[in-house]
Amino acid sequence: ANTDLRIWATGTITDLTDMDIAPVGGYARTAIAAQPGRGYVFRMNENDGFFRYGALRIVATGPDYVIFYWSYQTDPGNPELLPAGR
Repeated sequence: ANTDLRIWATGTITDLTDMDIAPVGGYARTAIAAQPGRGYVFRMNENDGFFRYGALRIVATGPDYVIFYWSYQTDPGNPELLPAGR
C-alpha cells in the first residue's frame, strides 16, 4: 500500500549503483514483470508528508524466486539512491 513503482531505464543496468537519483515522476501502481538486468525504483508514501525511495536491480528470476540487490533511502524526501561519497 502507498507504494508506486517505475522502471529505471529502457535497457539493462550493470550495477545497482547505476541508479543515482530517483526520478520525479512516471510512477504507477501497476504490476511490472521482473527482468534480469533491469532496474526498478519505488516511491513510498509513509503519510508523514515525505516520500521515501528505494531501488532494485534484478539479478535472476525463476518460476518460484527472484534474486535482486536493493537500496532504501532512509532520509525522508531525499531522492538520492547512492550512499554519500559515491
